[in-house]
Amino acid sequence: MAFRIMLERAIVGWAVSLLMTILAAYPMSLRRSAFPARKFFVAYFMGTMLFNGGMIPTYLVVRHTGLLNTFWAMIFPCAVNTYYIILMMNFMKELPEAISESAFVDGAGHFTTLVKIILPLCKPAIATISLFILLQHWNAWFDGMLYIKNMDLKPLQTYLRSIVIVDSAVGETNSIEDAIANTTADGANGAKIFLAIFPIMCVYPFLQKYFAKGLVRGSVKE
Repeated sequence: MAFRIMLERAIVGWAVSLLMTILAAYPMSLRRSAFPARKFFVAYFMGTMLFNGGMIPTYLVVRHTGLLNTFWAMIFPCAVNTYYIILMMNFMKELPEAISESAFVDGAGHFTTLVKIILPLCKPAIATISLFILLQHWNAWFDGMLYIKNMDLKPLQTYLRSIVIVDSAVGETNSIEDAIANTTADGANGAKIFLAIFPIMCVYPFLQKYFAKGLVRGSVKE
C-alpha cells in the first residue's frame, strides 16, 4: 500500500509540478512588449526564494483548505518550485526569437506555439526538471508524517522511516536469539530500502542522455 501511494504521488506530483512550471515560465520568457508585467512576476517569484511562511503557517493553510489527511496534501503544497521555474524560463529565453515569431506570423497563438514549438525544443530542460521533481517526491517523508494521519495514505518513505525509528528504539540485545532476530529484521529492512530506491535508479539512465546534450541546445544550432 505504501509503495502504491508513493508511486501515485510521484506520477501525479510530477505531472502537476511540471505543468505549473511550464505555465509560469513561458509568460516570463516572453519579451516585455508581449508581456508587460514580466519583470513584476520575475521579482515576485524571486522573492519567494528569500521569504516564506515556514512550517506552521503552511500547516495551517493545508488544514484550513481541507487538504489535511488527504492525498493532495503531499501534492499541492510543493507543486511550485521557483528554482525549476527560473531554470525553465532561462532555457526558453535562450531559444531564438525567430522560431516563435515565425509561428505567430503563420497564425499560431501562444498555446499552439508553446505546445508544438517551444516544448519540443525544451526536452533537455524538461528531462532535468522532471528528474528533480521525481527525486523530490520519491524521497519526501516529512510531509507524509506531518499532514497524513491515515496509515493507508502514508507514502513509502514515511513508512520506512517509522521502521528505522522503531528498530533503533529496541535497544541492545540480551541473547543470541535476540541478536539473530535483529539481524534478520535488519536484512529485511535493508531489502525494503533497496526496493524503495530501485525504481528511481531505473529512471535516471533514460534521462541521462539529455544532460549530456546541455541545457541551451536548440534546433537552429543543429
